Amino acid sequence: MNSDLFARIAAQVDRDFPAECAFLAELVKVATDNPPGDCQAHAERARLLLESLGFSVESHPVPPGAIAAVGMISATNLIVRHKFGRSGPCVALSAHGDVVPPGQGWTHDPYGAEVVDDPKHGATMYGRGVAVSKSDFATYAFALRALQAMAASGTALNGSVELHFTYDEEVGGDIGPRLLLEEGLTKPDYAIAAGFSYAVTTSHNGCLHLEVTVRGRQGHAAMPESGVDALAATTRVLQALYDSRRRAEGSALEGRGHQPSHAQRGSHRRRDQHERRTGSHQPSESTGASSRKNHPTWPKRICVRSSRRSRRAVPVSVWRCDACCWPCPW
Repeated sequence: MNSDLFARIAAQVDRDFPAECAFLAELVKVATDNPPGDCQAHAERARLLLESLGFSVESHPVPPGAIAAVGMISATNLIVRHKFGRSGPCVALSAHGDVVPPGQGWTHDPYGAEVVDDPKHGATMYGRGVAVSKSDFATYAFALRALQAMAASGTALNGSVELHFTYDEEVGGDIGPRLLLEEGLTKPDYAIAAGFSYAVTTSHNGCLHLEVTVRGRQGHAAMPESGVDALAATTRVLQALYDSRRRAEGSALEGRGHQPSHAQRGSHRRRDQHERRTGSHQPSESTGASSRKNHPTWPKRICVRSSRRSRRAVPVSVWRCDACCWPCPW
C-alpha cells in the first residue's frame, strides 16, 4: 500500500470515528455474557446496525442442538461480504460478540457504554466488550466502509473482504468460526482475528470444560451422622485439581532445564507463563453442589457459611441478652 492511499484511508477512518464510537456503544448496551450465552438479541441488533451502514448482512442461526452442546442458550453467526475489482484474495476479519461476565468492582455500568474524560487516556468508554471484541465489530465495519469510500472515489482495489461476527469465543469457537468453515459458508485466503498482538500466530491454546456434580445425603445439622456431606467430598476434588496444576507447573519448569525452587513454583509470573504454554485446571464457580458449566473467569470471592452444633451444656449466662425487644427473638 502506497503512503498516499494509506493516508487517505486513515483520514476517512478519522472522519467516521464519532459514528464508529456510537456504533460500538449500541453494541455494548446489549448484554452477551457467556455464560449463560444468550446472544440472539445482540446478533439482531448488530445486523440492524450493519445494515444501517449500507452492508448486506447474512444471518446464519446456529442449530439448537449445537448450541446446547456448548452450554449456551442462543447464537446467530453474521457474515458481511464485499468484493473489490474482478479478482484478488479474500480476507476474513473475525470477531466475537460474547464476553466474560463483568464480575465485581465496576465503577461504571458494564452495559452503559459511558464515555469518561480520563486524565491519563482522554475520552474513554467503559463497558463489557469495549476492548474485546465488540470493538472489533466496529473497527472492522468502519475499515471496510473506508475501503468502500476509496473505491467510490476511483481507487482501484482488487480482492474481497468478509466480516465474520460470531458468539462463541468464550466456549471454544466450535459453533462460530469452525461452523462457518465446516458448512462451507466461507473459504478465505487470509483471516485476521481479534487479539492484542500484531504477531503471526502459529498455535492457540485449547480449552476443556468440565462440570462435576458431587452427591451426598441430606441430614439435619443436629444429627450429622444422618447425612453425607457433599461439600466435604468436593474439597477432595478441588484439591486434586490444584495438585495437578502444581505438578504441571513443575514439569514445565523442569522441561526448560532446571529444577524449580519453592519460590518459583509459587510465583504468579511462572504460573502465568506455564498457563500460556500448557494450560491449567481452574475451578471457577460453585452453585449448590455443582460447578457452573463453561465459566471462563477466576473467582474473586468465596463465601462459606458454617453452623456449629455442640452437645455440651452451654451456660445460660453466655446467652444472656439485655436488649429490650419483645417478643424476644431468642
